[in-house]
Amino acid sequence: MAKPKYPVLESIPRVVQHPRLMGVPLSFTPVSSQDPAFLAALHRHYTGSKRAPPGRKQVWEIAEGGEPKVIGYIGLSDPFDVLPARKRLGLKSNQPDRGTVNNFIYRLEGGRLSLASDILKAWLPVAQVDWELRYGEPLVAIETLIGQGESSNPGASFKAAGFRTLGMTEGRGRRRPTHGKVVYIDTTPKLVLYWGPRARLPEAP
Repeated sequence: MAKPKYPVLESIPRVVQHPRLMGVPLSFTPVSSQDPAFLAALHRHYTGSKRAPPGRKQVWEIAEGGEPKVIGYIGLSDPFDVLPARKRLGLKSNQPDRGTVNNFIYRLEGGRLSLASDILKAWLPVAQVDWELRYGEPLVAIETLIGQGESSNPGASFKAAGFRTLGMTEGRGRRRPTHGKVVYIDTTPKLVLYWGPRARLPEAP
């Protein structure tokens, strides 16, 4: 049997202090991207999705409280190959910086005490440690795409956790059929948010 290309992290909760509520710990437990409970949450979040993105990825189960109650999942994957909004960071191309990853899901369900932004703040250092443990590369920056939905302030929890707005996607996507070439399709533009060391450049006059 071939050895896995990357080490699988032990499913040990990473318990961290709550950013705001004393006595209410938050824990992030690495789980497989094939975990049935995670896949069920993924399908509820993206009704047309069958699985996590291809390539490298890491998923965490989120729990809250001294007697941990599972309240959701969060996951990272390899970044998008092309994202024109990245040029707002001063990059010469729309390719990702080294050490950039994509937050492909952040799904909270049921009652909880924590704000969504509290959970993100507590998770960020855990994500940096676990990603490097598994893939041997530092996690430097995180991008995420937010659908507009009915929110008057899309991405509010990410912004409160320190993510910055880069702009919108161009409304074009790629789909690879089971057989055949990649097909380009029209998609609904999404808000691009960024967490990392680069500052967003000011708007052009």
